[in-house]
Amino acid sequence: MKIISAFLVALVSLAPIAGSTGCATSKNKEAAQQKENILQAAGFKVIPATTPEQQQLVKTLPNDRVSAVRRKGQVYFVFPVRSRDALYVGNNSQYLAYQQAAKMSKEDTLVKEEIESINRSMSSPGWETPWGDWDTQ
Repeated sequence: MKIISAFLVALVSLAPIAGSTGCATSKNKEAAQQKENILQAAGFKVIPATTPEQQQLVKTLPNDRVSAVRRKGQVYFVFPVRSRDALYVGNNSQYLAYQQAAKMSKEDTLVKEEIESINRSMSSPGWETPWGDWDTQ
């Protein structure tokens, strides 16, 4: 009986950790997909890494970040997608379009989070009685 109780206590205490890990992973995948969507909308092209040398180069780039690389005298902006062994590749104007779209997307996310926070706080009790009517003050 003690063993079963100890097992249940351990299981219950680990459940929130497992749930939060899954949520974080889901948010990471969602954020990565959103970034890929923004890159595509900005005109970046997806180029698959088809050789072992190309696949190795994809792995050397910083994860989850656009990097500048020089190729044949030109500067290109690349974003690795390791899960698909591919690169998003864009030029300077496409990178500028990506930056602008990413900024707008971040602002949209902040606004959505603020609205969610407002909605949560509106459901909390206690703001009406002690303050009275704010419109008449």
